[in-house]
Formats: sequence, structure tokens, C-alpha cells
Amino acid sequence: MTIARRATQRFSTLGIASVSTLIVTGIVNTWVLAGSVSALLDTDYGRLLLVKVALLLIMLATAAINRQVLTPRLVQEFDLAVGWAAMRHLRNNSLIETAIGAIILVIVAVLGTLPPGLHDEVAVTPAAAL
Repeated sequence: MTIARRATQRFSTLGIASVSTLIVTGIVNTWVLAGSVSALLDTDYGRLLLVKVALLLIMLATAAINRQVLTPRLVQEFDLAVGWAAMRHLRNNSLIETAIGAIILVIVAVLGTLPPGLHDEVAVTPAAAL
């Protein structure tokens, strides 16, 4: 249990830094590749990107529960039953996050085969003007 406590605390700090970096770079990348709200809503690329963002938000909510609720329960030392229950919940949540992460990787692979929303929007605009 001691190893789980230390690992959870260390990983939690690393996770915050990693997720913050992903969010900032994701926002910049979305703006560059989509370019507009209509490109997000009206193209296959944009809609799939929104699904990816929704899944990421679910992962972040799960991570927040891990960090704010389960980690404090795990690191407390006065009730072993609470610590073991927290460790089980952390394991289950980690499996959920891993599964969602795998789905996100598949979505990213598909996004790599689609033209970005900005390209679709530019291609449609001149044709619509004719």
C-alpha cells in the first residue's frame, strides 16, 4: 500500500503538468486546423474532433475524481479499509481512462486521414460562390 501511495502522489503531479500541456497544444492545434466554429460543426473532421474532446473531458473528470477524492483516501493512514477501497476504485478508474485513451488514439488515427476542417471549409466556399 505504501508504494501505491507514493506512486499515486507522484503520478498525480506529473499528470497535471502533462494534461495542461495537452490542453494548451490542443487548443492551438484545433484553432489552426479547424479555423472556425462552422468548420468544427459542419465537417466530418470537426465533428470527430468534438467527439475526441468530449472523451478527453470524460477522462479529465475521472482524473479529477482520482486526484480530489480517491488519492486523499489512499494516502490517509488511519483506516486501511478506506485505503484499500480507494486503491480498487483507482484501479478501475485507470482501466476506464486507458480504454477511453485507446479510443482517442483510434480517433486521432482517423483524423490523420481526413482533411482538416479548415481545408473543407475553404474548398466549399469558392464552389458555393459560383
